Amino acid sequence: MTKVEAIGKYYWEVFPLGSGPLPGCMDAVSGKSCTSAHDEVRVGEKCFLSNSYVIRDDQGQPFYSLHLLRDITAQRQAVSALAESEERFRRITETACDAIITLEGEGGTVTEWNAAAEAMFGYSKHEVLGRVLHEIITPSHFRDAAMKGMVHFAISGEGAAIDKTMELVALHKNGAEFPIELSL
Repeated sequence: MTKVEAIGKYYWEVFPLGSGPLPGCMDAVSGKSCTSAHDEVRVGEKCFLSNSYVIRDDQGQPFYSLHLLRDITAQRQAVSALAESEERFRRITETACDAIITLEGEGGTVTEWNAAAEAMFGYSKHEVLGRVLHEIITPSHFRDAAMKGMVHFAISGEGAAIDKTMELVALHKNGAEFPIELSL
């Protein structure tokens, strides 16, 4: 449809094709919402965000409206791909036979702790999330070195344990020390 053909038509007769105004537009015009509304509209494989703005006259009656459509297809695809990736990571983490622990920050706060970590160290996920890893599983005589290494890594991105498998000693919840292999 050309610009000349579109002028004078209702927007739903032009794009996105429909039998009437979008729900958010109707809400804005009727006063159910303030002066604007937002709708997601699918047209084939494309996804658009419609922002509707109602301009009212001095008596508060709808005078005209402005509709802005933005193609958000790439954003929705990225959100979907991220959700799929996160789900795949979650399934791998949950079913792995190796302990998988995710840390955040230079202090090494635990943000993920899988079932294999629960079995290996004796702590439930609930007991460790938000706590500093080295205070939980590092024997006291190795904690200073472990913390220094963590801080060095957080600052520089480098460390003696990065991209290596190391044999270390860990601490079980029951207080027993035992050998582990650590890969970062």
